[in-house]
Amino acid sequence: MKKNKILYAGSFDPITNGHMDIINQLSDIFSKVIVGIPEDNGKKCLFSSEQRRLLIEASISKIKNIEIREYQGLTTDFAKEENIFYLARGFRDAFDMTYEKQLAEMNSQLAPSVKTIFLQSNILNNSISSTLVRQIIQARGNFAQFVHPKAYRLIQSWR
Repeated sequence: MKKNKILYAGSFDPITNGHMDIINQLSDIFSKVIVGIPEDNGKKCLFSSEQRRLLIEASISKIKNIEIREYQGLTTDFAKEENIFYLARGFRDAFDMTYEKQLAEMNSQLAPSVKTIFLQSNILNNSISSTLVRQIIQARGNFAQFVHPKAYRLIQSWR
């Protein structure tokens, strides 16, 4: 039996195959996966929140139990407001896991009723990070193998 819903929040700048792997895993476990895009996460993004939304929509078009939401403020506050009791965090390696564990511990202090679930991406996605994909995009390199084909075509149309 699937759990009710989970929030998978991130900058998704851009959404990568690694993110998609986590989303696919979550959609098998939860009835609803809310992909959250914080509008004020303090990061300097290459793509606007609207562009990131469009990239996510294009990438998840065949997954039925996904909802994309943009929000302001803390992820834990958004989760509490939406009655979401699970946060998802993905990781590629031990370095990611250390950071994600610190984030989960902080979130646990901010919202004890909201639990974090960790999922590891497929080993084929371990080298993919949004940061590296952004660098390839900015250098006008070929990033097609790191993102969904529909996201690739969208980004190419924005160049």
